[in-house]
Parts: sequence; structure tokens; C-alpha cells
Amino acid sequence: MSSTPQQDGADHPSTVAPSASHTTLDSISQTLYIVVNRGDPIDSYSMRHTSFWVKFSDGRNLLSHVCGAASFFEFEERWNEAHPQEGKNFERIIFVMTMRTTVDDMTIRNTLRQTPVNNKERSWNCQTWIGDGLKRLQDAKLLQEANTINAADQMVDVLLEAPDEE
Repeated sequence: MSSTPQQDGADHPSTVAPSASHTTLDSISQTLYIVVNRGDPIDSYSMRHTSFWVKFSDGRNLLSHVCGAASFFEFEERWNEAHPQEGKNFERIIFVMTMRTTVDDMTIRNTLRQTPVNNKERSWNCQTWIGDGLKRLQDAKLLQEANTINAADQMVDVLLEAPDEE
């Protein structure tokens, strides 16, 4: 089952997360990862696609990313998709953090969806958005600086493993 909530404003999602079979006071964990996919049709550093994936311990999951091209990027999120490792272009998944929350706590999701999309700078892309998202999570006190740096460094390492650009 898949639903694609759309954002109708920075703070007002037009739909809510798919409900879980718990009461709102139940405690679950949310684990945040960075997903790196090989570029298609060309796999190079600048063509690798990055996204955030949140795995909820109650079985739900959320993929958050920006897609498009320079000056035309848009934020997108997809609920309960197949696990990223099953994708044909999957390269690596990088652990960022796990936190205990109530079932209806969407702090990670809301922080990521409020991370601005920068369509003014031509060099800005999905990889930059991941860095911006990590910084927002840190600013929101959800992520410590050391974890932010570690996750960003691991992502860059995977990006640099791509074949050289011609």
C-alpha cells in the first residue's frame, strides 16, 4: 500500500502519515538512513541520487528526497515503498540515528520536509539537500554534530566511489 502525501505549505502537510495499529501513546523507534543510488543512465559522482529513509519499528517507512534538475528540484516523499535495497540502482544505505518516539511523532519527517529546496544555485542538488537536512536535524537538537559529520562523510565516501566523470 502506498500513499504520497503532498505538501501544501511549509508547515501544513495536506495529508497525515498512514496510521499504525497502535495508540498514539505507544512508543516506537524511528531509524533514519541516507540512501545512495547509482546514477542512471550514467553513474558518476554528480549523478548519484541521495535520499533520506525513515524506518518505523511498527512497519511503516518513509522516503524523503528532492528530485528534478538544476533550478527545477521539488521535494517529494513516499510512504511505505519497497525497501531501498531492493531498487535496481541501490548502492548503499548509511545509518544516521535511531530515536524513540510516540507512534504519531513526525518530528523527523517535519524537519526534513521543511528543509528548503534551493533552485537558485545551479550547483545545488539532492546531495546538497541531504547535507542541509542533516544540519536542520542538528539545529533541531535531534542529531549531535558528530553524528551529522559522520553521516555526511560516509555519504561523500560513497559518492566518491562512483566511476570518474568523463
